[in-house]
Amino acid sequence: LIVLAGPVFNFILPFFIFFFLFTSHGQVAPAVLGTLQPDGVAAKAGLQPGDIVVETDGSPIRGWWELERTISSNPGVALQVVVERDGIRQSPVSLTPETMVDVVAPELGLTRTVGRIQIELGYRRPIVTVAPGSAAAAAGMTSWDEIVAIGETPVDRYESAVRILSQLKAPTQLTVIRPAPMPSALAKSPLLELETVAAETLTFDPKAGDGKLGLGSSEFVIYDVVPGSPEAKHGLVRGDEIVAIDGARKSSWGLIAMEVRAHPGDERELLVRRDGKEFTVKLAFEQRTVKGEFNTDDAQVMVGMSHRSGYASPDSVPNEARLAYAFQKTGAETMRVFGLTAASLAGLFTGQVEFKQMGGPIFIYEVASRTSEEGWTYFFTVMAWLSISLGLINLVPIPVLDGGHLLLFILEGLRRKPLSMRTRQVAFYIGFSLIAVLMVLVFRNDIMRAYFN
Repeated sequence: LIVLAGPVFNFILPFFIFFFLFTSHGQVAPAVLGTLQPDGVAAKAGLQPGDIVVETDGSPIRGWWELERTISSNPGVALQVVVERDGIRQSPVSLTPETMVDVVAPELGLTRTVGRIQIELGYRRPIVTVAPGSAAAAAGMTSWDEIVAIGETPVDRYESAVRILSQLKAPTQLTVIRPAPMPSALAKSPLLELETVAAETLTFDPKAGDGKLGLGSSEFVIYDVVPGSPEAKHGLVRGDEIVAIDGARKSSWGLIAMEVRAHPGDERELLVRRDGKEFTVKLAFEQRTVKGEFNTDDAQVMVGMSHRSGYASPDSVPNEARLAYAFQKTGAETMRVFGLTAASLAGLFTGQVEFKQMGGPIFIYEVASRTSEEGWTYFFTVMAWLSISLGLINLVPIPVLDGGHLLLFILEGLRRKPLSMRTRQVAFYIGFSLIAVLMVLVFRNDIMRAYFN
């Protein structure tokens, strides 16, 4: 029990740290549907962007955190969901979260089974594409314009802007902001995006052009392709729309990028739309080693295409269930950190994680020194990570460490008699030598990372 006291303390301390941090959250994100995947579970059940989820299976939903927990923990289970739409409580709808494998850490092969209904909290800003000959084109709109006001009414949601414009009967003033090239003389670095924005006031006539609105979301439309990238070599160009990846449509560009990064090097099939015609492109996204934060070598999947879109989140609401929120978030975050740390430690022995990625006291100092920039929440989070890491390392069966003592106790229990003093001394010397070599190597990693990379 005395031997286990140290690791147990290391595992309990993060729980109290996270509980303290989450209890301080007086505001939380509301359970408002921002973006829905067109063919996802939620969309098929009739839910719409802007709906407020108020109840699932008779239990109240008091924020996005509770909706996310309910959906994630019920894969394949039918749920009765009640939403409020335009201030009116709707009849319950039945939906069954799709069972999916969520890749937590692709480089470690760490996954979990969760439920998903293809929704996101963030909603699309009205950054649009414009069809040639349409009423929008006749008004002078161009692709990647962002609508900020219709008449005197400000708009910040794509769906709201399209709905209002489609209902207009007479010409109306539009205010848009438009990307414009930045003069090269003002560009301080070739790595900067040479773009600024300019406001424009246009007159939109719903009867102009071919009489069709002609607007679409820019979310999945390629804005730029890196020359020489696999995407460019496969013929993708500015204006192409990514409809699906491996036959699945996504609710946002970010989810496409996450899907790509979860399977580095694998060939993926993109369904692309160009001028109303669809075709497929098969390509493998490259993975390279780049310098990351704290000068570490990080594996990064290179995506050679970009889009121009924007998201916003609804205003936070008061946290009406602070204790329940704190317990749920604390448990989830503690298990997440424990799982990632354990998988990383195991990866050192299996070769999935390179030893040069380990850090020692100098690296810990560099991480902790950012507290002045990041704030105390960052500092306490780092403390929790370090505590769990120390607890797991201490359980490694190396003599001198607590895990080594436990190993010796197990051997004595199997032999039913104590080990000799000589055996204990040899085990101690071996363990001490291993720890000394480990310290030298991590100090070398720290020095090389800090001063020679």
